[in-house]
Amino acid sequence: MKCDLFLLRETISPHFRFLSIFDKNFRYQDGQVYSGYMGLNVERIKLVSVVVELRKKGVDAFNVPVRYRDQPKLTKEERFKIAKQHAGSRGDGVAFGGFRTFNATPMLWSFPLLPSDESKVGGVVYVDTLDGHFWDLIEYDEYMHDYNAILC
Repeated sequence: MKCDLFLLRETISPHFRFLSIFDKNFRYQDGQVYSGYMGLNVERIKLVSVVVELRKKGVDAFNVPVRYRDQPKLTKEERFKIAKQHAGSRGDGVAFGGFRTFNATPMLWSFPLLPSDESKVGGVVYVDTLDGHFWDLIEYDEYMHDYNAILC
């Protein structure tokens, strides 16, 4: 599966010059601020080691399938509606917590679930940015481990 490198924050790093080893079309520019997608097309497994090394150097990077870069995404409003529907369908006394999101990886958005009373536990709803399916904790953990070598 072809993937791209996604940077969470604006970053200037000489370590990016080595990315052309993995994608000959990548052109590093000294002193350039990079953020978001780097424009790479590299096999997933090869980018795992890149992500690990960049994270060691303090760069918040994620290994993301190129389809998340190239295909149209659901709007924020569509994702919000899906999350609200899921929260309402749970039937376990948990209320939707609003439009606060954690969007580290561009593959999903997470929406908080707040307990409706002290006897309940809150949580989070992960919504895929492309097709709106719910990510359960297993899918999230597998992505973080298999694509980014991060143990949750």
